[in-house]
Amino acid sequence: MDYKLEEQHHLLRLNFAPQHIIDGKVIPAAISSEDLQRRGYSLDSEILISIETLTERAVSQSAKKPEERKSPHISRFLCGEAASIKYDDIYAFNIFYSPVPEDAEHNTKENKAHVSLLCTDTSKGPSYYKKAKTLLLPVLQNLITLSNYVEQFQAKNNPEDEGTVQSSN
Repeated sequence: MDYKLEEQHHLLRLNFAPQHIIDGKVIPAAISSEDLQRRGYSLDSEILISIETLTERAVSQSAKKPEERKSPHISRFLCGEAASIKYDDIYAFNIFYSPVPEDAEHNTKENKAHVSLLCTDTSKGPSYYKKAKTLLLPVLQNLITLSNYVEQFQAKNNPEDEGTVQSSN
């Protein structure tokens, strides 16, 4: 697939209350320093993701830690919001398209919408990534429950129900 991630594209992050969200806010523990430094913080491009993939992932991830992952939420933000964050006058994050192929051996489903976010400097100590988390957190605070997101998506993409649910663009 030929896809170019652009600043005006919305990115999505699946978070769960109470593990990642307390009192309606995404908490620092929702962002792994390991993800920012090595693995990549997993996001999805809204224009490429299917509702089925989002809901299946929520069910699958909830099942792994049901007491901590009771209520799935979506953080929705513009790619450009995160890409423009600076740390010591340098752009803090590299955000790039990183589709995931299916891997039956590791029980990984294909995700053509996958996007990764990494710190631009991956050679720093722990305090650097702690600060990077605090810089990224405000972008993640635009939360909507997964069920409301699905309703809005369906209303927006179903012409006969047009206008019944408004998107929070």
